[in-house]
Amino acid sequence: LSVNPVGAEQLGWRVGQLIGQPVLDVFHEADRAFVQGNADQAFQHPGRVMRWKARKIRKDGTVLWVRESANAVVLRGGPVLLVACEDITERERAEEALRESEERFRTLVKFSFDVYWETDAQHRFTRQEYSERFDRARARGSEIGKTRWEVPYLEPDEEAWRRHRAALDAHVPFRDFELARATSDGGIRHVSVSGLPMFDEAGRFTGYRGVGRDITGRKRAEYLTRQVFESASDGVAVVGRDYRYQRVNAVYERNWGTPAEEIVGMHVADLLGADVFGRAVKPCLGRCLGVLLAAAARFGAPGGGARDHARSHRPRPRGGSAARGAGGACASEPRDHARRARGLDRARGQPAARGHGCERGVLRALARGPAAR
Repeated sequence: LSVNPVGAEQLGWRVGQLIGQPVLDVFHEADRAFVQGNADQAFQHPGRVMRWKARKIRKDGTVLWVRESANAVVLRGGPVLLVACEDITERERAEEALRESEERFRTLVKFSFDVYWETDAQHRFTRQEYSERFDRARARGSEIGKTRWEVPYLEPDEEAWRRHRAALDAHVPFRDFELARATSDGGIRHVSVSGLPMFDEAGRFTGYRGVGRDITGRKRAEYLTRQVFESASDGVAVVGRDYRYQRVNAVYERNWGTPAEEIVGMHVADLLGADVFGRAVKPCLGRCLGVLLAAAARFGAPGGGARDHARSHRPRPRGGSAARGAGGACASEPRDHARRARGLDRARGQPAARGHGCERGVLRALARGPAAR
């Protein structure tokens, strides 16, 4: 080995300490065979420049990444290999940091979002990364170079697209833009998209980056809930864990003679009365942890008098996990349900409470409907 002062300094040695030492000794052990193979190729083809990248070990044990260019020449004493060595350690560290960042990014997408995307200044897709759970996705790369509205869609309508494009052209952030596309298996996928504008160092707009979530399950649940909710012959209400109404249907509104906009946000006790809420409703909602609970009771009717109601309570799951709310239903023919419940209780030898009392234990009778008479 013969080396100049710069090459020796890179390794932390003096020139005199390296002269005569085997060349391969300064390389990382895992790279020695690779370097030897390249050197052999260079000797076999004098005059041809060979290039490689490898790791060397400094005197202090740290790693030095180098890019070397080698050319074999023939001198009087025989062929020798002339090698120019470039220190690329900082570049390699930066590239490694970038690779680690990319890996963290992919992990983030995998567990947090269904798709990550980027667009250019003309809003054309330049990058899309999908999570593993985003099945039925279009062929990878098929949307690159297209704008979001150039990819076939089912929703939204033209007015919604106009507003979305206006926001993009204004270079402002947007959140939860919903669209629907057909899938290859004939289904429909609903996606919610959010994005942030990107600018270069000079302040010039360069495009958007953002994420998307598959909300197909949520949209399907909303559709089914809406169908059941609005078409139900019973009065149906959605009640949160705080015992406040979140939503009621028209029958529930009519039963209580109170507009839905007034009921929503109201505490159940404010509508049904504190006594009935404490003894009849709260116990059922509090125990509503995965099964249908039911009860019958007599409430004060709007305008005076009394009204019998049969009620059922079922957990309303959200986000695919534990129930966070409960739905309550008041029957459209409450007197019939209540009388039937009392009749069953008497037949079983169980005294039925009168007045404002809550008759529990009638789940099966109420669930079976009129056929149980």
